[in-house]
Amino acid sequence: MEFRIADTFTESLARLTGEEQKAVKITAFDLQMNPEQQRAMLWSMFARVRSQLASQGYVTYAGVFSRLAAQLAASKHLPFDCTVVDEAQDVSVAQLQFLAALGAGQPNSLFFAGDLGQRIFQPPFSWRALGVDIRGRCRILHINYRTSHQIRMQADRLLAPELSDVDGNTEQRVGTISVFNGPPPTIRVLASIEEQATWWVHGLWTSATLA
Repeated sequence: MEFRIADTFTESLARLTGEEQKAVKITAFDLQMNPEQQRAMLWSMFARVRSQLASQGYVTYAGVFSRLAAQLAASKHLPFDCTVVDEAQDVSVAQLQFLAALGAGQPNSLFFAGDLGQRIFQPPFSWRALGVDIRGRCRILHINYRTSHQIRMQADRLLAPELSDVDGNTEQRVGTISVFNGPPPTIRVLASIEEQATWWVHGLWTSATLA
């Protein structure tokens, strides 16, 4: 069967009729006072959206990874001996389920590189609960080859000296060094998006002119 991919649940909801969208929004508003009822009803809402998507021939990206994970779990022959994953802090639940199936419990079959301090796209969740336990197997790299000393020092002020995930893995932010120096970063406080856009355009034009 051929499926079309719906990017997000926001786009998925947009495919519902006006009355269906209204019912979803009213239900979500009424459930704010009861967390347990909210959880049960949210799952029913997700099931409804999935049903609507399936009837129209759509599948979400999360659904794609879930299907792949199920196929890998049923397969006797895995396609790779080792998988390397960069930007691991942005891996979603469905993607990690897929990767766990790809590793299938083989020793050293998965290698992750990531930075908890750069996690901005995914809410925290337990990797161990999904079959990927990295406790005691992590190494923190303290030499920064990418960012100047001046920029790194400024960025480190925005983070706590120690970060941790749901499974208790901790990442120390202290003791990191950069291998090169550079000009100090320019910090500007801009009042609006329009002011920000004007400042960026001016900066790009100035850089292009100087070059």
